[in-house]
Amino acid sequence: MKHICCIIFILIAQQYFLLSQKHDNIWLSGYDGGSGSPNNDLFGVNVFDFSSGALSLYDNQNIEMWFDAANSSICDTAGNLLFYTNGVNVNNRLHQLMKNGNGLNTPDGTDGYILPQGVLVLPFPEHENQYILFSGTKRFYPGISQHMGYLYYSIIDMNAENGLGKIIQKKVLLISDTLDVGKLTAMRHGNGRDWWMLVNESNTNRFYRILIGPAGVTIHGNQEIGEAQKFGLGQSVFSPDGRFFVSCTGTFSNNTWLYIYDFDRCIGLLSNQRIKFFTDAAESLGVAISANSRFLYYTLYKKIFQFDLSSGDVFPSQKTVAVYDGSQNPFGSTFFLAQLAPDNKIYINCNNGENVMHVIHDPDKEGLSCNVEQHGIQLPCYNSFSIPNFPNYRLYDMSGSPCDTLGIDGPVVDVASPEENKIQLKVWPNPFHERLSVSLSASLRNPVFRLYDMTGRLVNEQRLVSGITETNTGNLPAGLYFWEIRSNGEQIKAGKAVKGP
Repeated sequence: MKHICCIIFILIAQQYFLLSQKHDNIWLSGYDGGSGSPNNDLFGVNVFDFSSGALSLYDNQNIEMWFDAANSSICDTAGNLLFYTNGVNVNNRLHQLMKNGNGLNTPDGTDGYILPQGVLVLPFPEHENQYILFSGTKRFYPGISQHMGYLYYSIIDMNAENGLGKIIQKKVLLISDTLDVGKLTAMRHGNGRDWWMLVNESNTNRFYRILIGPAGVTIHGNQEIGEAQKFGLGQSVFSPDGRFFVSCTGTFSNNTWLYIYDFDRCIGLLSNQRIKFFTDAAESLGVAISANSRFLYYTLYKKIFQFDLSSGDVFPSQKTVAVYDGSQNPFGSTFFLAQLAPDNKIYINCNNGENVMHVIHDPDKEGLSCNVEQHGIQLPCYNSFSIPNFPNYRLYDMSGSPCDTLGIDGPVVDVASPEENKIQLKVWPNPFHERLSVSLSASLRNPVFRLYDMTGRLVNEQRLVSGITETNTGNLPAGLYFWEIRSNGEQIKAGKAVKGP
């Protein structure tokens, strides 16, 4: 009995740990207020704090760091700031230079590095209080223009220096190649522990597949798929549920490309490339995806488009949800990089030195109901080009898939809070034939039912309503299937069912 109780305790503790991964709780942006402009309150660092679940915004005039397009930070699982970087240096939570934290890159005309998504921080799997910081370095090639020429990683141990952290391995060379411009992002492996990164070799259809696990960082081969991706300024993102990988690229000739792929979290491979070409845009653009993983937002300098990723044919679903209104604060408050926040809103920065940001208040909703508010965030201090780069830290194992082998389960109703336990979920019959029924006793935010076959392939998806929702399964072959129910992109229940002959 004692062993059983211990096992139950470990499982509950594990669930609590997964639920509390608030690594992206604190955002920083802006210009150095500590030494660069000590007598001007408009210059300093903006602090975005999501500790309460909603945004709290204030300034810190004592942070001596200038952020440009490269920007990332990390909190512990409870949401307490650990360290942050502008792509050049790393500061600890006391806003001091971390031990060995200088010289990731050389400044590019300012004190911050100007490579969008040029830095990214991930927890080091099974290495308690250690983190891996990825950083890219820009190079110029004759006749080719600028690219990311080197990709490095550094390991940070937060157990060192009395909890202030230290870089214990610095700038380990991972890739030396002609790579795309920044666009570093990551997705949790389907086993719930490791991470995947995809890095495009510039102007080709080849991706480096990088696996981050307990043994460290390794190149897990590469993949060639579809047409070559154009290089240029832009952004890359995985959907919060890990099913899609999206990248965008802009050039100074005002041509832009949007690339959408399906992604397999088990094996780290892309499939089903889709490309849309725009000719009336500009070189400043970004992408973000709603928390329910349905809507893709594409920011093109003076417009924001929405695409429905749940559509069989994505590009015809395009809707214009914002057109730049001409505001200047004090320059042009046009649209640039985007980032999904812990409050499930999408924040968009400007490609000028501005004291505002834009916000999509309801990105899970279709069309104009997504509620884009231009210059809706008044910043205490000016910001130029900068927004932090985060992956989705709250995605867990791919329940029931072939790679779900570690027993690391996402949050389920059985170990949630008493309030959440009031929600009753039921999936029946089992075995099933022509249909599966899902019973939901209370309202959840954006509930979705998904059914996977034995290979982990999604074979059915159905949006749920309070009450009973029926899913047609008549076209599926007999065999074992795995199902899950998600709310706002997070798995809350999973199980398996057999389809009879």
